[in-house]
Amino acid sequence: AGRAMLLFPRHRRMMSLFARRLPHLIALTAVGFASLRATDIPLTPIEELARRAEVVVRGSVASIEALRDGAGRPFPRLELTVAETWKGPSTNRLTVVQGSAVLGQRQVRVLGEPEFRLGEDAVVFAVFNPAGEAVTLDLARGKFSVKTNAITGQLTALSDGAKVSGGVALPGQAPVTLAELRERVKGGRQ
Repeated sequence: AGRAMLLFPRHRRMMSLFARRLPHLIALTAVGFASLRATDIPLTPIEELARRAEVVVRGSVASIEALRDGAGRPFPRLELTVAETWKGPSTNRLTVVQGSAVLGQRQVRVLGEPEFRLGEDAVVFAVFNPAGEAVTLDLARGKFSVKTNAITGQLTALSDGAKVSGGVALPGQAPVTLAELRERVKGGRQ
């Protein structure tokens, strides 16, 4: 009992210190969340993406390779095997370039850019850069990952721009069926 009494004053001092600093911790946390929120990019409606895109395709990622541009900067080039063309010229392959890449020991990351995985089923909204290469429209918002819903068996799509780390949808962002996405693209592409 005597030992507990010796520790008690220390605990009381620590609690007092914590209580005095708690408002500062709360304020710093709030500022941190506010600044995180300030960097969020508003999600572009599907119909707007379709209108602005030069090409919209659904396909699977057949290859991803890291290259260097004329200045020696790494960049990835990926090849999609196209299953459906929803807008733009019909094609069986689409080559997409990005700014993020890993080449040897050098890594470059563009925040907000979509990630592609080999064999992944995806819908890509793209425009062509001055070099004639396809790039995703509005960074990650221009790429939808296609998955099978485990309950309904339907194919669904969720924009990479609506996800946080780990592929979890942000609040208020739900996958749409692939059929609905296709219909919204074809209806909004005037």
